[in-house]
Amino acid sequence: MSLPLDPDIRALASVMQYLADHGWSKALAALESETGTSYDAGRLPLGSHLLDLVCHEVIAESEDRTGDADWAARRAATRALDALPLGPALFEPTQVVQGAHAGCVACLAMVCIPGKGAAVLSGGADGCLAATEVATGAVLASSSVAGSGVLSLAVLPDQEAGPLVAAGCMDGAVVLVRAELAASPPSLPILATCAGAHRKYVTALAWAPQPAGAAPLLLSGSWDESAALHATDPEAHTLSTLCRLPCDGHVEGLVFWPRISGGAAGRGAGVGTPGRGPGDGATVQGDVDDPPAPRFLAAVRGSTVLLELVVERSGPGADSMLRIANRHGLNEDPDDPHLSFSARGLAWSPCGGFLAVATDAGRVLLMGPGDAAGALRPLRRLFGLPLDRFQNWGVGWAGAGVVCAAGAGGAVHAFHAATGKCVGVLRAHTPAAVRALVGMEDGQLATSSFDGSIRLFA
Repeated sequence: MSLPLDPDIRALASVMQYLADHGWSKALAALESETGTSYDAGRLPLGSHLLDLVCHEVIAESEDRTGDADWAARRAATRALDALPLGPALFEPTQVVQGAHAGCVACLAMVCIPGKGAAVLSGGADGCLAATEVATGAVLASSSVAGSGVLSLAVLPDQEAGPLVAAGCMDGAVVLVRAELAASPPSLPILATCAGAHRKYVTALAWAPQPAGAAPLLLSGSWDESAALHATDPEAHTLSTLCRLPCDGHVEGLVFWPRISGGAAGRGAGVGTPGRGPGDGATVQGDVDDPPAPRFLAAVRGSTVLLELVVERSGPGADSMLRIANRHGLNEDPDDPHLSFSARGLAWSPCGGFLAVATDAGRVLLMGPGDAAGALRPLRRLFGLPLDRFQNWGVGWAGAGVVCAAGAGGAVHAFHAATGKCVGVLRAHTPAAVRALVGMEDGQLATSSFDGSIRLFA
């Protein structure tokens, strides 16, 4: 009988096997009594699974890696991941918000209100955008922004007139909203709508921060199997599509790729596997600032890689282009396409150095620099996440070192990134499935569900 893909179960079985092989029956009996688990000699195929693992580690440590820049970069990233704080083991519910939406709450985002603290922005199947104060659970403002459901949200903070919010809709539209939550009364006015951004289901959005005075750029992804680049002008109340790029599958997640100087996520110019060349891009009219060129990562259903999308132009005054620059494999070997799962949800760690990738196979990958050029590789896998038949792929960081992921039965599973251990299961929305979750840097967590509620944890 094979063991489940749960690190704790496999570790316990390996230790029991090691004790049994050495004849340490008293120690084995004490371990069985303490854990309530009986040793089964047929569960592990090796003579000593634990000893085999240790031998492989000793051999790897003894190899001469002098001058191997790729190995040194990966080792440094892994040690940085190991050093992340463990954070809280349990979360306590602080607020249950009902009535912000009539029906499913499909997406969440966090925004900071000057002088008031954090607020949760939520989009629902009712086509409304709502803002809820984290400290009190009070709904501060609500606005009908779409004629169909709101599926995705992205926030561009630190804007003088208030954060910009992009909302992606079921009918393919993208809506630009200003979050005027510090005003009296708070409001969420619509600035512009791009009705033809996609043919259907805008499931992912990401902003590209721009230099002061430059027009913000927005990237959207859709089930029409494309990504689209948009130019925004909040003052003129305009939102226009610059170009679209085929992605060969439903785009499930998008994130902006921050450049971290000297950090774990620092990256060179040539990253990952080379793209396919000029035919891999779409040229557009427009004006996008010169280097550093905005870069994004896209999760595409059915794909074994993350697409790296770059916005660039060939020279001053030239047309701009959105193209696939690289592909970052979800496997240890970036050139091995034989995977049985694909990426669905993406979330950067608060430090910007590690990317949590929710997959459709009951595991979460923690990815970081895997070679000297900074190409992303899996550094750790978080196992033991049960899935529903109709799963939602919410993933986020609650503080610097805790990864939270939506699981089956309305539960959220919390993992320590440094150890890979599941340290808590929140029965957030039993029995309704968790639709979305978002974490905050101070360790708080917000979840939403098909049951129409928003729940806050700390």
